Amino acid sequence: MQPGEYADVSQEPNKPKKSSPWLWLGIALVALCLPCGAIFAAVLIPVFAQAKIAARQTATLSNLKHLGQGVLQYTVDYDDVYPPEMMSANTVWPFVSKYVTGPSARDSLNPASPLFQGVAALSAEKTRAVVNPAGKYMFYDSMPWPASPKRMVLFVDGHAKKVDEAQVQLELADATNPLK
Repeated sequence: MQPGEYADVSQEPNKPKKSSPWLWLGIALVALCLPCGAIFAAVLIPVFAQAKIAARQTATLSNLKHLGQGVLQYTVDYDDVYPPEMMSANTVWPFVSKYVTGPSARDSLNPASPLFQGVAALSAEKTRAVVNPAGKYMFYDSMPWPASPKRMVLFVDGHAKKVDEAQVQLELADATNPLK
């Protein structure tokens, strides 16, 4: 071979190629990442499911608040008297729908039951007939939430919160005079 000429590599005898250490490092990283990704997904999927339930509960509380605001606006227009039908959100809806934007305010996002129950004793009553408005129910979830012994409750004064099922049962059982 003359100086300045290049050797033809294709004519050299076949030699086994050396494997690159980067290739083995890449394979090792993939082998490590797959199980780590599976473990990470197994940890996060239940967290996302819990977050979805919490978001639905928050949306239900928001719907209750909107429904309660509609009822309170109705009482302002009708001389401090509650609507004549307070059995459920569906029965009160014709009276308060003009005060509430969007039909979703009457719906619970509870997978066990999408209904809000109302306190019938409030029907056509004066607002001042309720002795303790911050402690009396106006509307509540008809069933407790799955995997959680809580219901979303709207109180007569307009605030809404999660309440333990045992407390809801106590309040509903005290039906001697629900206004006092």
